[in-house]
Amino acid sequence: MLQLSPLLLCLPLPAALGKDLPPYPSNAKFRQLQLAAQDCGRENNDATCTPARDQADRLIDHPRLSASCKDVLWEIREGSEVTAVNSYVRREALNRAAGDLMVICRAQAKPTATSDKPSSPFQQ
Repeated sequence: MLQLSPLLLCLPLPAALGKDLPPYPSNAKFRQLQLAAQDCGRENNDATCTPARDQADRLIDHPRLSASCKDVLWEIREGSEVTAVNSYVRREALNRAAGDLMVICRAQAKPTATSDKPSSPFQQ
C-alpha cells in the first residue's frame, strides 16, 4: 500500500499555484448591494429582494473576502427572502447587515509612503 507522509498532504495542489486571484470587489459593488438590501428590507417583494440575494450570492464565494465579510453577505442573502409579514425585526436585521457591509467588506486603503522628514523637532 502506498503511504503518504502527513507533510505531503499539507502541500498546495499544483493547479492552485498557477491561479491568479481575481481583483477585490469595488466599493461601488458593495454600495450597490447595500442599497439593494435596504430596498428589500423596506419593500419586501421579489423585485427588490431578488437582486440583493443574487448579488450577495455571487460575492459570497469570492476568494479574497474575509470570513467576517462573508458572514455579513450570508446575513443579507438569508434575510433577503420575501416574507408574508415584513416585521420590524426583519427590516432592522437587513439594515444592520447592509450597514455592516460597507464597514467590514470595503477595500482597505493602501498605505502611502512617508517622507524621511521628522514630524516633530524632537525626533532626530
